[in-house]
Amino acid sequence: ETNLRELMRTHLNGKVKLRLAGDLHHYTRHMPTDCLDKPTLIVSGGGGAFSHPTHCFRDRIQVGDEKDNYERVCAYPSTKVSRHLSYLNLWQFRWRNWRFDVLWAICYFGISTSFFPLCGVYDDYLEYNPDHRPLNLVTFVASRVATLLSQLFISGRLSLVFSFVVIILTYLFTDWSNVKTSTHLCWSLLHALTHICTALTCLLFVECMAEFVVSEGLVAVPRTNVDVPNQSCLGGLASSIFDEYTTHFSHTLDDFPFLNATNSTFFAEPPGLFPSCRFDERLYERVSNTLRWMQEEAPLLKTALAIFDLPGTIGLAHVQMCEKLCSDGAYCTYSNDFMKYQQIDRVTILKYLAAIS
Repeated sequence: ETNLRELMRTHLNGKVKLRLAGDLHHYTRHMPTDCLDKPTLIVSGGGGAFSHPTHCFRDRIQVGDEKDNYERVCAYPSTKVSRHLSYLNLWQFRWRNWRFDVLWAICYFGISTSFFPLCGVYDDYLEYNPDHRPLNLVTFVASRVATLLSQLFISGRLSLVFSFVVIILTYLFTDWSNVKTSTHLCWSLLHALTHICTALTCLLFVECMAEFVVSEGLVAVPRTNVDVPNQSCLGGLASSIFDEYTTHFSHTLDDFPFLNATNSTFFAEPPGLFPSCRFDERLYERVSNTLRWMQEEAPLLKTALAIFDLPGTIGLAHVQMCEKLCSDGAYCTYSNDFMKYQQIDRVTILKYLAAIS
């Protein structure tokens, strides 16, 4: 670049009519305003790639050592359209780059796996912020995320592996063309630390909500005789989705004759006549018997509701895991004993992680 400037200042002085660049993905043209023998400046970097904004560049610029004045006479997209497209990126970026979201979702989930579950985190929050003040909420989240971050490097296993993966990804995706290696490394670590802290904040929120819905009686959990410290979420028996259905909504099906054999009067034969053999009556009888069997015998509805009852699944698995991790008075809020973790049923762990994910 230095040699090119020297060449234009000496041998090509006054002979260059156009300077063309294509680094930025848009089209702009600047014309000299003071001296007309200066070259025209054009940026043309389309080619089907994404579009860089044009509204963030000034219409009047100064170029070169002599500070030659230039004015922009053309731009594509225009300033108005470019600003409009930038506003659309606030929600369209997520829609168009969903694969990028999936990648970071996997990384966030991997960073949090070593801390599931945070037993008693909701009681810890109530003790820290009983009045639910916003400022205390911010300090609570910051202090607990710092605690989790320290535990990640002290006792984390899979979480530590995913943390290094995030650090490597941010290092590779950070532009290092115009910065020093140390600066590049510092920005990459800062970027990675931001993602790690965000993942731990999401973990803190999900675990607080898991214990909140149980402590408020919004999901069904069995009573336990295990003395688990700081676990108000283990009390009370709430209602699951299927229990709510059978208690408050299942009686509405009695109004449908084909599901209720005692109320079914469709195609009823008058007394004293031989039963009819019409095809539609036999088809109706088979369909009604099948639906009645599915309602009364097969656990189809209960299974379907259980699949979509994520709060109930998370709450029940959370309680079962905390019973093991917090047994014998062990500390189990922001760190877990790996040996106690081995005692938990693998089905419970997989069910819990699947529902959380």
